[in-house]
Amino acid sequence: MTELTDLLGGDTQELVQQLSVLMYVAVLVVTGIFQGLNARYYHRRVAMLNSYLAETPSWMIDVQRSSSLG
Repeated sequence: MTELTDLLGGDTQELVQQLSVLMYVAVLVVTGIFQGLNARYYHRRVAMLNSYLAETPSWMIDVQRSSSLG
């Protein structure tokens, strides 16, 4: 531990605190990007789904709905 203290300097507690804050900020940023891209993906799918429902015959949609597990 003495070698580490000599290498990093005497105040390792401040370094640990800064690294912890950096880690939390990185997780926050990555989570925000992921959530934003997910929202964009599903928002764009609404137009595709509406187009599919408009162009597909109703009997085919009924078959698909009746055979779905949900």
